[in-house]
Amino acid sequence: MYLPKIAILLAGLVGNVNANYSINDRWNVNSTYSNFKNVERNYFQSFNSLAFDSLSISLLNQNFNISTTYTLGKSKKSAVTLMYSNQMSNRIQSDSLITNSQLLNHLYTANYSFSNEKFNVNSAVSYMQNKTESFTTKAFIPNFSLAYTFSDKIA
Repeated sequence: MYLPKIAILLAGLVGNVNANYSINDRWNVNSTYSNFKNVERNYFQSFNSLAFDSLSISLLNQNFNISTTYTLGKSKKSAVTLMYSNQMSNRIQSDSLITNSQLLNHLYTANYSFSNEKFNVNSAVSYMQNKTESFTTKAFIPNFSLAYTFSDKIA
């Protein structure tokens, strides 16, 4: 399989970048990118030989997340959040991609939340897709929660 040039370039870099920007008092945008590489080198000695054979395996993991939040109403007690998350990982052996090793994850989420002093409501819907070279899985994930505070006093 062909490994994109940007993945080869970024394979040598390790790091994490975060950005947060408040457009105004209602809009907020967050973004994160991380790129990590784990290298394992194994040395094997052949049977009946003094020669060593070496094997280098690398795991390249890239993550990208972006979200935006909009606060509703004058009281700012409710908000809508949209999120996207992407993860890509590859195993690289001796500078070539291992067959059936690429994993790609996508996650889309929409969230609505409301809160006041005693009552919280949160609802979300997510769509997730995991993809490898040999199969794809998809999931639709709804979520709804209610919380109520009966007493402000802690015993």
